[in-house]
Amino acid sequence: MKTVAWLCCLALLVAAPLSAAAQNAGKKGKDDDAAKVEELEKKLADQEKRMQNLEEELKGQIGALEMLVDEESRQAPPAMEPMESQEAFEEEPFAEDAWSEDEFGDLGDLDGDWAMEESVMDRFFNVYGFFDLTFYKNWFKSDSPFLAIINDKSSFIMTNINLYVGSQMTETLSALVELRFSFLPQGLDRSQNVYTERPDGSLAGPLMKFERENTWQREPFTTQDFWRGSVAIERVHLTYTPKDYFNIIVGRYLTPYGIWNIEHGTTVVLPAHIPYMQIREMIPLAQTGLQVYGRFFPATNWYLDYAVTVSNGRGANTPTTWSDYDENKALGLRLKATYEDIDWSLEMGGYGFYGKNTDRTKDAILNLDKQEMRIKVHNNDVYQDIALAGDILFKFHGLRLQGEFIWRRANYEIPDPLETLDKLFLTGDLSSEFYGAASFTGMGAYGLVAYELPLYEILGDFQIIPYFVYEYNEALDTKTFINNDFLFGGLNLRPSAYVAIKLEYSYVMPHEKKFGSNVHTATAQVAVSF
Repeated sequence: MKTVAWLCCLALLVAAPLSAAAQNAGKKGKDDDAAKVEELEKKLADQEKRMQNLEEELKGQIGALEMLVDEESRQAPPAMEPMESQEAFEEEPFAEDAWSEDEFGDLGDLDGDWAMEESVMDRFFNVYGFFDLTFYKNWFKSDSPFLAIINDKSSFIMTNINLYVGSQMTETLSALVELRFSFLPQGLDRSQNVYTERPDGSLAGPLMKFERENTWQREPFTTQDFWRGSVAIERVHLTYTPKDYFNIIVGRYLTPYGIWNIEHGTTVVLPAHIPYMQIREMIPLAQTGLQVYGRFFPATNWYLDYAVTVSNGRGANTPTTWSDYDENKALGLRLKATYEDIDWSLEMGGYGFYGKNTDRTKDAILNLDKQEMRIKVHNNDVYQDIALAGDILFKFHGLRLQGEFIWRRANYEIPDPLETLDKLFLTGDLSSEFYGAASFTGMGAYGLVAYELPLYEILGDFQIIPYFVYEYNEALDTKTFINNDFLFGGLNLRPSAYVAIKLEYSYVMPHEKKFGSNVHTATAQVAVSF
């Protein structure tokens, strides 16, 4: 019994420490878990606080960005709305910079900031233009009649200094003025010493004396010498463009025919000069009056242009440029079809012109007895003028094929007397009363081939365009000594869209060899748009 008792005591002695240790271990585990939970809760609180700080910082940045966008939206014009119809065809370079109230809003809403007002003004009032510098050298026979009109010495010349002033008053009203400045008439040879050759080789005369234009002036205050030039009004007109298919031009406008009459800037024209039939004005380059034009879109990639012109008429050599001396207004009709695709395009157009040209002189008759004066008017150089023109332009990647032709007929009612040199050439007699032919026919045509070399990967935007042109011109079948054929070719180099460098060789072949030898010309030209 005692043995059992001792064993029980011994078991109690051993179990007591074990129970205490177990209790201590459990208490310690609970304390560790609580510490871990507390640490995790602390980290979670830190993360939540950091997230809250980031959210507040992000809200601040968003607010600042919204304020910046609002500020820019108040200063910048609203985005343009999609066009309801395609743009009407561009009649002048200024059309690309046109603005509208839809694009800029009411100018009266401007906040008075001068920089803003100035930037808006730049959008609807533009001054721009083009000029060129040409270096040339002619070769022909030393005694050729061409010496009377062209120089056989190498020279630098500036023949085109054109300035445009354009204003877009409203969305549909714009105005354009194009002025051409020239150093002429200073230094122009107006006439030559004209002699007749006797059978023995001696000369009689002169029948005419040499005369050169001299515009020399001396400024009275500084006594500085200068030479006056001249200003030609190429065009000045108001344009109203309410619809694609109906627009109106009033004023002095360029005749809407051919390829390089309206777009005549020297950076646009590939050769160093415009076609000879334009120089001879087989169709008047510009007219004073009214033009209605527009464009239709009959199918995808197709559009049709038309223009109807009503004007005083030709007026190339008479004052009818600014006034009409008969009641017959000249009429013209332009039709053109264009197809444009991604890889190629085709343009075909024609223009018909009909008018009556009249010049006149006036006699003042004084009656001294009655102290009266009356005016008597004499018409001269009166003829019916008919002209037809056609043009075609084909583009395929870098290839350009284009051609134009003009046919003209003048039916005289009252011929104009021949000029002095014409009289010498045609009659051999200055005293003759011979008049020009009652009527004449003119014809001209040219073809051009050009190709932009595919060097974009090597040269970037620098373009190299070789070209070749042949032109036939018989402007007057009654004055064959002014008719010529032309053969020329060269390179058109374009380092940018605003500069063209042209290197050209031309060969002129007169139809009448007795009035002029063949002419060889080397030309280098730099043309600049600004």
